[in-house]
Amino acid sequence: IMNDHTVHWITNHRQRFQADKMLLDIQSESNFGNGTTFWGRSAALRSGTLMRAETHTQAIKTEASTVLTALHRKICKHIDKEEKHFDPKQIHKIRIGFKKLRYLLEEFEELLGKKRVERYIQEGKRLQTLLGDYNDAVTQIALLKSYASQHKEMKIPNKKLIKERKKRAKKLLKKVQKGLHKFKKKPFVV
Repeated sequence: IMNDHTVHWITNHRQRFQADKMLLDIQSESNFGNGTTFWGRSAALRSGTLMRAETHTQAIKTEASTVLTALHRKICKHIDKEEKHFDPKQIHKIRIGFKKLRYLLEEFEELLGKKRVERYIQEGKRLQTLLGDYNDAVTQIALLKSYASQHKEMKIPNKKLIKERKKRAKKLLKKVQKGLHKFKKKPFVV
């Protein structure tokens, strides 16, 4: 039997595993396309026979910044595509992008400086929550419509409930659009 603590522990470890997996993906040559690895790209790491800690750290910071900036750009491109017409499935993809960005920021937080990345982490969490709330509202509407079509005897209460959910989804969508537009316009410097 799992209690809340066990579920929380499993969730945290699953998220850490996913972040570690992303780091491994980043290290793979397919992400850079030139056959070099994440750690081996920097000339600073290859120079000299002895590797100094500050050189190694600086090279990792540079690579982390490069990867994070590329992921930020990718999210912004998805936002650009959706800005005119927000499709719930595409909004979910944007949410996943924020999740990846946040996990990587958390992974490199100590290296890049906690103060420097904390605001991005908090903004990502806020937008993830907002995008999740919108996704939930859209899903609820679909479920309610399905239920209403199967239970026609409850037509009036179902119609009212669906109308309320649509109103909530519309409000959430405006918040999502505003939040994503604002995120896209802010410079991303790590």
